[in-house]
This record gives sequence, structure tokens and C-alpha cells, in this order.
Amino acid sequence: MSRKVLVVGEIKDGHLRNVTFEALTAGRRMADGGPLIAVLFGSDAESYAEELSKYGAEQLYAISGAGANPTNEYCTEALSQLIQEIHPDAVLMGHTSSGRDIAPRLAERMGVGLISDCIGLEVAGEDIFFTRAVYSGKAFQVKTFRSGTICATLRPNNVDVSEAPAQTAAAVFYLDVKDLKVLVKDIVRKCRLDGLLRSANAEGGAVVRQNHECGWNSICYSGK
Repeated sequence: MSRKVLVVGEIKDGHLRNVTFEALTAGRRMADGGPLIAVLFGSDAESYAEELSKYGAEQLYAISGAGANPTNEYCTEALSQLIQEIHPDAVLMGHTSSGRDIAPRLAERMGVGLISDCIGLEVAGEDIFFTRAVYSGKAFQVKTFRSGTICATLRPNNVDVSEAPAQTAAAVFYLDVKDLKVLVKDIVRKCRLDGLLRSANAEGGAVVRQNHECGWNSICYSGK
């Protein structure tokens, strides 16, 4: 059974983290011939398209709206929008510091369950069985999804990475998602400026100076 699988990659110090390649390797097995899609955050996310294609990624969604260091809240919002647009059958990401925070937020927004910290998976027809270590590795738990979108995180260094080059370089798509914090700041600045301009007009004054160093307009008045 083929599936559309979305893999959330990670960039650190200018390089793709190894867990990205692990997730792509596992994602290929989950896709079973279906499309394997990668998503990356960062100002230069599109530059990794060729490297991702070496591990089977057919498409790359590059999201750069929050610059080089997006917050987990921003990533959650952007992924929610992307998932609504492409409707993947499965979402897979690393069980890293960011993945541990993003995955449950994302699953809640999607209205689906989450299988976290997986150390392996097995595809059996229409089912995918995920293995988790419990009780400090003294026992193992096997879980699966019976319906809905699959959402899981993969513990790093537990999947043997293998290349399976796509026939062509990953096609790059761009998703423009405004950073909410930047958007709020822009709104606040505009409200402050509009309010001060109204005050200046009411008092018969004029705006005579702008301070660009502090990142927003500071207002002075010259009274008449």
C-alpha cells in the first residue's frame, strides 16, 4: 500500500542532522512506492534539495519565513498549514529537542494520535508497526495506527541509513508563513505610530525625527 509521507528534517550548524537521513530511510519504507516529501526550515533550506534527493526525497518544501532559527511555535503553525495543503498519510520527524516539542502540538492540531520515541518500524501491508523501548529499555512496546494520519517521532541513531536516489533532484516548493511574533510586533509598531501621529495632528505638531537604529519609528513633535 503506497502512502504519501512527509519527513520533517533538521538543520544544525549548516548541515542536515543525521536523524533527517534516518527519517528519510524509514519514510521510504512507509511510503512503499508513494511520494516521499521533505520539509526544512531556514533561510537557505532550498540549498539542501540535492542532498535530500540522494535519500529518496522527491519534493522539498522550504520554509524560510522565520529566518535561520525558527521557534517551535512557528514550526508547528507552518507544518499545520503545509499538512492542510498536501494531505500526507504520514508525518515523521526526529525525536530531538525540537521534535519532542513540535510533534505533540502538531498531533493535537491534526486531531490524531502520536507514537513517539520509536526505535524501529515494520511495514506489513496496510499496517505500520512502531517499536518503542519502555522501562529503560528492559521491555519493548509495539504500536500501530488503525485510522487517520500517522504521526510519529524517531529516536536518533536507531535506523541504518541507506541511500536510494530519486530519479531527479527534489523539486523545491516555497511556503510563505509569516512569523507570528514578527507579525504581532509589526502590528504593535503600526498602532503606536498611528496613535502618535493622531496625537501630533490633534496638537498641531509635526513629526520631525525618525530613529531607525531601534528598529521602529520614534516620534518627536514641534509645537506651533
